[in-house]
Amino acid sequence: GGKTRLYGFGGKTRYYSFGGKTRYYDFCGKKRFYGFGGKTQGFTVLAKNMFYDFDGKIRFYGFGEKPRFYSFGGKMRFYG
Repeated sequence: GGKTRLYGFGGKTRYYSFGGKTRYYDFCGKKRFYGFGGKTQGFTVLAKNMFYDFDGKIRFYGFGEKPRFYSFGGKMRFYG
């Protein structure tokens, strides 16, 4: 809930969450994902990451040397 920001992923990725509106930026993979409610899906191929946004429940999965970021109901968990 509220405004949350996550910076990391080699300093190339930024994740913004403003209330129900979420924005995901991946400059390393040069991929932009925008989620504004509803069911949306975003993929970052070059960065080998997958970002899911299902009805407000956000799941971020990192592969390879990428960390993992999970957000469920405003509760965020970050795994390096």
